[in-house]
Parts: sequence; C-alpha cells; structure tokens
Amino acid sequence: MSIVVFALAFALGAASCDGGGKGAGTGADSDVDSDTDSDADTDADSDSDSDSDSDSDTDADTDTGTDTDTDTGTDTDTDTDTGPGNPFCAMTCTEPSDCAPSEETLIDDANNWECTAEGTCVYLGCTSNEECQAVYNPSWICTEGTGFGTIPGCARLCDLVDECNLGSPWYDGDNYICNGEGFCEYTGCADAIECTEVVDDYVCAPMAGYVVDVCQTTCEGPEDCGTGIAAYDADNYDCIDTLCVYTGCNSESECQDSWDSEYTCVGL
Repeated sequence: MSIVVFALAFALGAASCDGGGKGAGTGADSDVDSDTDSDADTDADSDSDSDSDSDSDTDADTDTGTDTDTDTGTDTDTDTDTGPGNPFCAMTCTEPSDCAPSEETLIDDANNWECTAEGTCVYLGCTSNEECQAVYNPSWICTEGTGFGTIPGCARLCDLVDECNLGSPWYDGDNYICNGEGFCEYTGCADAIECTEVVDDYVCAPMAGYVVDVCQTTCEGPEDCGTGIAAYDADNYDCIDTLCVYTGCNSESECQDSWDSEYTCVGL
C-alpha cells in the first residue's frame, strides 16, 4: 500500500480506539488505525488501528495506506480516510448502531459513533476511562492529546517513557514522551533512517490530518501510490514533493467496490 502510518491503533501507550471496522473516517486515514487491539500493551495482538484496518487490504479502516496493525500505545484509530477537506469513503447509516462493527467492543459500539444528518458514520472516539480499561487494562485512560488527531483516544498511563516503548523502530522510546498528565503521547517518527528500518524508501514527513510526522512512502508519480483498491489506486493520489498525497474518493462506486454497497463517497 502506499502510505503506512504505524500508529494506530486510534494506541501508543494507547491502543486504537479504532473507528470500528464499519464506520468511516473523518478526514485523514491513520491507517494507523484505532484498532481495538490491545497488542503491545495488553499482550493481545499488535494492531495499529481498529483492525478493520487491515493493513493492506480492503479493510474499512485502512483507507489510505498500508495499515500495519501494530499497536502504538495511544489509540489513534481515526478511521479517517483522507486529508481534511478531501472526499472520503464512509459507511451509510440511519442510527449510530449501524456504524458499530459486527464484533464491537466498548470503544467502538453505538455510543462511540455519530450518524450524521447526511446519513454517514463518524467516529467520535472513546467516551470514558472505563471503556479503555475494559478493552485494554486498568492502566489505560481515555484522553485527548495522544499525538494522533483531535478525537479522544485510549492512552497508556506511565511514570517513565520506557513504559511507552513498543519495541518497533517507529514506536520505541524516542517516539514517545511520558507527558505531564502521566500518559504516553506519541511524538511521531524521528527520522528517515528510522522509517527505512521497517520499510525501504520510506521517509519521515508531515501528513495532512496528523499532528506529528509519520513514516510514509515516496513517489515519482501517482502510479507509485496506488494500492490496487478502487478507492485507493493511482487516480486517488497526487505525487507532491516526492510524497504520495491522497486526494480522496472519486465516486460512490469506488467506495462500494472497495467495501460494499453500504458505503458512499462523502464530500464530492
């Protein structure tokens, strides 16, 4: 896939409050995914977004890149598909319960979603510490400021930054701080060398929709960015300054071909 953001898991000290496997995004795919994976923290698996974010598949969460499903310690799942202002694929709904994944947890059930007036799903994030603790363990809280986007996510409590280290070059001690509020906050990738330790030809750079730098693929043209999925192939990207930039879905049919008939393209 073209953009890999090892974040997710909507986790970093947090896991991903994924936007669930069904709902759609709000603007910038983390591919990271806010998975409900507790992975690195609860020794469950290691996901970086709500594993609908199936790393390089047509998972609802994957949306713009290669989801790597590696929990990042702070829930980052922002089931979002595109940069702010760009069209994105979203699941349609008549009520919030339509947005929850089939195997819902307390961080992606009906009260974590909004069904907009236009009839599309928007993930709202976690709503309480209890939700995060039930999905992960008692050392997790629901908070903003996890380092991924602006919606509340699950984050791991810490006394020392070493407690945030997930063991991956993209998610070890130099990618977090144990902040003043006592939880792991993701600070992004440190440099291109760190990125290429995991994937060749990746660089560390800003990305629309993220508040930290992330590892992402380089390109010479849009054809280098496509993932082979209808809503994420070459005609959905620009290559700007050698970086793949997702421009959004082009039609409802692209979203439906990528997922199913319950999806639409929002913002056309």
